[in-house]
Amino acid sequence: MPVVRRALLALGLVVAVAIVAGATFAVVRFAVPAAAPGEGVRSASVDARSGSAEDAPRSFLDRPPYASCGHVVLGADDPIPAARIACLAGAGDEGRELVVESSTAEGDPVVRYYRAGPGIRGVLIFEDATADPADGRWHRVACASGRIDQTGACA
Repeated sequence: MPVVRRALLALGLVVAVAIVAGATFAVVRFAVPAAAPGEGVRSASVDARSGSAEDAPRSFLDRPPYASCGHVVLGADDPIPAARIACLAGAGDEGRELVVESSTAEGDPVVRYYRAGPGIRGVLIFEDATADPADGRWHRVACASGRIDQTGACA
């Protein structure tokens, strides 16, 4: 029995080290902490929906892939996590994209893609409001200051 107990202890230690190493890699590589439970980070399913939308602007569909600063789903009045904004601000020549999903007052989803990097002056924001019956369109905004506040607005 002591051998089995030692083997399980060693396995637990290996798993713990792997988790810490993964979180450390996320912080070092992207300057952003790994997603915490309940933070609202989701898969690329929203990007796939927006990317396949026939009314998406060509400049959105043809955008080059950039390193991800995450995909955050915000509740009513939730701010964009400061670490995600800092990740985007640190893009430099690498290029980074932050995806933020929120809802209108009526509960309709709106997805914003914030991009910074080569060939972009400041931050480029693509907004997919096609699921909002009151709007139903895409929007493209150039934020020349390059600063996004925690509400997602160009500062």
